[in-house]
Amino acid sequence: MNGLAETLERVGRGQPLPTDGCVSLLPGPGDPAVAAVLGFTAHHLIAADIDSDWLTSRLGNAGIGRPLQPDFLAALGEHLQARPGGQDVLLATVGTGSSTGPELPGLTRDTGSSDHPRVQRASRYRDDVLVAAVHGGLLTIGRVGRPLGDQHRGRTGVSRRRYRAATGHARPRPRAG
Repeated sequence: MNGLAETLERVGRGQPLPTDGCVSLLPGPGDPAVAAVLGFTAHHLIAADIDSDWLTSRLGNAGIGRPLQPDFLAALGEHLQARPGGQDVLLATVGTGSSTGPELPGLTRDTGSSDHPRVQRASRYRDDVLVAAVHGGLLTIGRVGRPLGDQHRGRTGVSRRRYRAATGHARPRPRAG
């Protein structure tokens, strides 16, 4: 398995991870993030610069949900001398090529909430943060990640378009069975 960006690109193109109940260890995502723990259907990714023996000793024979449990995340944070953040959702899909920003059907862009704590937090961890007013609060959407590799150099916004496309163009796939 390659790095986190390449793995997310494959998932965004419809190539799911195996549903094998395993945990894959990838290199850390890089500054400003110290680590990322992602849960997929019956497969988890841990992107952190840690030793596989350390990871195995902490996971043991625990169930599939172990990497997302608070005590594991706290131990990982302590090992990396970092404080775990909150859990979030990540949507990945192939971009549409639009350079005008995401379409937000049924949502109203909010340009007056830059002082809101949620918007400030999102701006610390994401680029190109977009804010929309939703019933009962705010929705923040931003670009996360790193350049996807040499094959994408010079193609500005490749990652941005993928994440933006996820907000307005991703459609749930029908479940089999």
